[in-house]
Amino acid sequence: MLDRLTILNKERYAQEQASAPTKPKTKAFTKKSKPEAPKPQMALFDEPVSETHASSVEKVKKGNQWGAESIDQILAWLEGHTPNWYTKEAILTACGASVSDWQPAIDELLNDGDIESKIVDSISRYRAAE
Repeated sequence: MLDRLTILNKERYAQEQASAPTKPKTKAFTKKSKPEAPKPQMALFDEPVSETHASSVEKVKKGNQWGAESIDQILAWLEGHTPNWYTKEAILTACGASVSDWQPAIDELLNDGDIESKIVDSISRYRAAE
């Protein structure tokens, strides 16, 4: 049975290769187009997802266990750890917040008194307010 399946697989592969359009094998640098958004996968018993529903699902902002917004992620992560002083890089890496959201989030947290900052060895460090 396996031998027959192997032969059938080789035949189908040969047919696919014969019907496939040929591409020039050059390594010219070309501007790549934007890749397509991944299609949502469905589980074994799920109903197919319609295109309109799929596009609305992609627009939902994904978060993590510390929240959906960068400010929430930063604060929750700092509050959940010992009152040590952490650098910007350590916080961003650990909590998954967006680098582009860092400054507005930190400014608001400092202004609200939710976190504290200090400079150690010319590097700003942060912790949750006590």
